[in-house]
Amino acid sequence: MKKIKLFTGIIFLISIGFFTSCNFGTLSEAPKITIDPLFDTVPVGQKTYVTFNVTIEPDIINNASITELYIDLWDIALDSVTFTDVAKTVYYEYIFEVSDTVEEGDYFDITFYAIDDKNKSQVETATITVGTGGNTNVTVLSFNGKTFTADANSLSKNNFLDAQTGILYPANHSDVAILDLTYMYHGAWNYFIASPDAAGLVTVYDLAGVTYSTTGKNTTHIQKITSVTSLDQVTVVFLENLTISDDYVANSSSNGIGTELIEGDFIAFQTEDGFKGVFEVTDLTYISSKAAETSMTCDIRVLSESISGK
Repeated sequence: MKKIKLFTGIIFLISIGFFTSCNFGTLSEAPKITIDPLFDTVPVGQKTYVTFNVTIEPDIINNASITELYIDLWDIALDSVTFTDVAKTVYYEYIFEVSDTVEEGDYFDITFYAIDDKNKSQVETATITVGTGGNTNVTVLSFNGKTFTADANSLSKNNFLDAQTGILYPANHSDVAILDLTYMYHGAWNYFIASPDAAGLVTVYDLAGVTYSTTGKNTTHIQKITSVTSLDQVTVVFLENLTISDDYVANSSSNGIGTELIEGDFIAFQTEDGFKGVFEVTDLTYISSKAAETSMTCDIRVLSESISGK
């Protein structure tokens, strides 16, 4: 394994406790340092913050006090603290940032060096190891520049996405099992996306005199997310840890469809087959008011394998 000097350290002093005791004249003992966790593993390919809960206890029998603390990464000084008050037992949090550019097998040895006013010292080392970050056979598939067209007057002009291949099919496609989500427009709901089994789709088509059935159609969970500002953030680890809560459904009158879609939105989804993905809306175009014909262009990222517990 190799040492990687990519780090950021942040220290927060939480509280200082004071204890009083009599001095019995015995030889002073070195401070005691307790770190939780002493060993930790973080996933590769994801910026991660590790919080160490640290307790430093001086020899209170000899009335010792903690005066200094030094925090190092190997031979590199991360931070230091001088306690001006009479600090007995000290509690604090130390937060260490692991970059998303480190490689599997890299590790960090973080040393905590405490000194008391009796010139006694103690050293304890915590280790962070970079692990695999999940199933290394899983990748993120990219489907860029996908343009959905929507026209409630015709099932053949309304596109549905097959999330596993990135191919767009018409609403009347014979194999409904591969249709995972769609895009439409409604005067009251504006631009929206929907699960193939959404009752709101039936309503929109019915207004145009077209019959759409949700029977046998897939259920896809959809959520607008704000934690992503670039598709570069959509990694395997991100998608594996992402929970889709369906909170993109704005109101009950929309009958299970997401409303108020705008350019720049990031939409997360999980298909009935357990495939997770995120797409960015790059363009919305209103083509014809007569047919409510519109289009949506987006860039899509999808996990290459289904997750369990779909």
